[in-house]
Amino acid sequence: MTPSGQAFIAHLKESFGCLDPSEAPRKALHACKQRDQDIQQYNLVFNSLVYAVDLTENERCDIYEEGLDVLLLTTAIKHTGWREAKTLKDKQDLARSAAYIQHKLAQLEPETQNPELQKDQTPEELPNQSI
Repeated sequence: MTPSGQAFIAHLKESFGCLDPSEAPRKALHACKQRDQDIQQYNLVFNSLVYAVDLTENERCDIYEEGLDVLLLTTAIKHTGWREAKTLKDKQDLARSAAYIQHKLAQLEPETQNPELQKDQTPEELPNQSI
């Protein structure tokens, strides 16, 4: 297409909105990010958008991964079978597992920050283990 044709199409889009009806759902899908949503809410929103766009399963998985919170994705990669998962459903199940892992780790953090629990026991404080 010539530069003047591209400019004309761009002007039409600006004036009348999107010419391609599938462009709006695609933009909404790519804009969908987890941010401060819990994983259940993010999955609901993502699923309501993803099937309105014609994508391969790989593309669905890639877009889902791009929208996940970085810390949650890191937990999923480190502590689940994330790399082996091939379907969106599997990735979403693993993201829920990673969220659960993060929740459990957050519960442990206050205990590990307690100085009384971190104190090294001297030999006289250890229980008597005579045989």
